[in-house]
Amino acid sequence: MIGAIMPGTADDPLPEPPKPDPPLPTLGRRGLLQAAGLAGMAALPSTAALAGAQSPPAGMTDDAGARAGPETVRAAGARGDDRTTADILVEAALAHGATHAFGIVGDGVNPVIQALWRRRDRIAFVGVRHEEAAAFMASGFFKHGGRLGLCVSTSGPGAVHLLNGLFDASLDGAAVLAITGATFHDMDGMRYPQALDAASVLRDAALFNERVSGPAHALWIAGRACRAALEGRGVAHLTIAKDVQGWRLADDHPSVAPPAEPGDGSWAGARPFAGSGGRSGSPVMPAGGVAGAAAPPARTASSALGASAGGWAGRDGPDETPGIPRDRARGGLPSVGGHADPGRAGPIGAGASASAATPEGRLPAEPRAAGRWAPGSTPLSIGTVASATARGPAHGAGSAPPPGVRGIGDADSPWISPDGVPPPGLLDRAATILNGGRRVAILAGQGCLGARAQLETLAELLGAPVAKAFLGKALLPDDHPLTTGGIGHLGSLPSRQAMMSCDTLLILGSTMPWTDYYPPAGAARCLQLDRRADRIGLRHPVELGLVGDAGLTLDALIPRLRRQADRGFLQAAQGWMRDWRRLLRQVEDTQPRERLRPQAVVSLFGAMAPADAMFSLDCGANTQFAARHIQLGAGQEWTGCGTLVSMASALPLAIGGAFAHPGRPSLAVAGDGGLAMLMAELSTAALHRLPVKLLVLNNEALGQELFEQRAMGMTPYGCALGPVDFAAAARAMGVAGLRVSRREELAPAFRQAFETPGPVVIDALVDPGERPAPPDELRA
Repeated sequence: MIGAIMPGTADDPLPEPPKPDPPLPTLGRRGLLQAAGLAGMAALPSTAALAGAQSPPAGMTDDAGARAGPETVRAAGARGDDRTTADILVEAALAHGATHAFGIVGDGVNPVIQALWRRRDRIAFVGVRHEEAAAFMASGFFKHGGRLGLCVSTSGPGAVHLLNGLFDASLDGAAVLAITGATFHDMDGMRYPQALDAASVLRDAALFNERVSGPAHALWIAGRACRAALEGRGVAHLTIAKDVQGWRLADDHPSVAPPAEPGDGSWAGARPFAGSGGRSGSPVMPAGGVAGAAAPPARTASSALGASAGGWAGRDGPDETPGIPRDRARGGLPSVGGHADPGRAGPIGAGASASAATPEGRLPAEPRAAGRWAPGSTPLSIGTVASATARGPAHGAGSAPPPGVRGIGDADSPWISPDGVPPPGLLDRAATILNGGRRVAILAGQGCLGARAQLETLAELLGAPVAKAFLGKALLPDDHPLTTGGIGHLGSLPSRQAMMSCDTLLILGSTMPWTDYYPPAGAARCLQLDRRADRIGLRHPVELGLVGDAGLTLDALIPRLRRQADRGFLQAAQGWMRDWRRLLRQVEDTQPRERLRPQAVVSLFGAMAPADAMFSLDCGANTQFAARHIQLGAGQEWTGCGTLVSMASALPLAIGGAFAHPGRPSLAVAGDGGLAMLMAELSTAALHRLPVKLLVLNNEALGQELFEQRAMGMTPYGCALGPVDFAAAARAMGVAGLRVSRREELAPAFRQAFETPGPVVIDALVDPGERPAPPDELRA
């Protein structure tokens, strides 16, 4: 029986923030450190004795503003600009398409939280129960919605908790900006509470990773971070000291004046490569036969998206402008005992929205257009299945800020996608290879989600069956005559048969990891198209690599192709698919043991799902059952933790999708092991009354590991989880809960779940003895 959903507080108005209190004459932990420092200074020489040694050289002054010259005033912004560093960071995220920020409040990031609060009519803060979930939600927000994901954490442990979700975004190509707090700017190296070098911790997860030194620095670095995440399809991380977050732009003193006002021209990432033999506007082909219109940004903490000889280039703000030296910021005053508390350094948020309060985690009924995307345009790579769908926009090329959106001012510039098309000569070579093939097969992944119409046209023209990688399941409906379904250990036998039988393979936007599912070495000619040059040849040797946007490149390639008159290979693949679907039905219709067969549960869940449902998957045996037996339809979406393969991902990814598409059904499939890790986020779904429907396959074990241990000849050990009533746990958190253990209960339970407003958990007791078999070993 479904329990009643407890009323949440998502619609309760937020109280006004308290007025700043005067500093109290108490020591506290900061005062204690200050007192210790003063005691130590008693042993030092007097200031007068050191005056000679401290005097600046002739011709120099100790005043930062005079030292930098008159350009400093122009660079720092108009006098009286009361925006804080936190304001500037939030405005940059808004300008680049962020509409939600996921995280947990804390003293290390509270000025950023207040900056979000002041703009709550344009960006919603979603408080979560664990920062790992916040990062997964930001990743899911991009994966389902195609817009910049944003997550926020306090200093120390908060930043550490983000790691797993940020690695998911990094490895699956989701654009996410992570903002982490840090301890006071002058407490580094002092064993201060929660003092941790977040930039070092997140180094391997972030393609852009910087510490913000003040508001003038933020004015330039924040936009650059957002563009790095969007262009590189990965994580940009900015960490900032808690006191620096509250500093005002009007009080800042940059050390070096920039060469020109920020934002006096649009940033464009499509600048041609430098090098011999390259004509203006055309790329130079790198060694190895791989060519494209843009090189990826370097994955370093300090490298720029700005110009470098022979590499990536584009106007991206003043890369030459360093931040404010911490010992000179705000006149060199220390944080301990010197500053007011973070966020209390005078008036803040000038120009910020002062509209009436809106519910936490929600935007007004008519939200603004997303950042730099043209109004009414389709978000980037949203993954909707359709037989003919236009590609996403050119990311705001030439567009103005949406109405009511105040840009970050000096450093605000449009972001333009750098993706392009390989040169005509390489397209001609690719066409020659494809036209010469008699049995052409296509392996397509999430890199083609913005080119579904072109993929369908291409496959029909070549008579080529399409095998879909896990994150590309939404490319074509699963019942489409041109697809053989999934590939790899989670996929279908016909996809493997197509790979083993083809004489030509075209890989489109995929790095499917199971190398034994590619054609045998030397058996087929291989071409690969990807937006990243480093992905070419990553899994399988290629004869020709093309670097560029999938949709634009296929638009240029298709006119060069001839229709394959011999449809024998495609017809053979379609016959294999008929046999495969028959086997799947046999598996779903039989129940060898007392408990439910998981294949039957997920198959019916998918069949009864709403036509516009978004699916988010966990990792484990449940993933294989769902990927193979849920037959995705036109208009439905699909994502998961594809490369990191992390448990606990399904629920937060689904929550992120629900915020990206308000009101749209967001469905999740998880195992009991994965759900237990971040189960507290059910209360987040309840608080915001999200239409998340979570199916948990409860076999009381880590099923994938159990069978992997057996396959390795080991005695299963450590895989038992014990019984958990997830339906009862859901009801305790205000979420409707159902528990099913018999086949006849499935259809009524799913119907009730889809008809019930808000989140619902369906706890299905499934057979722990059901092996997640590879496709060639599946038996009824």
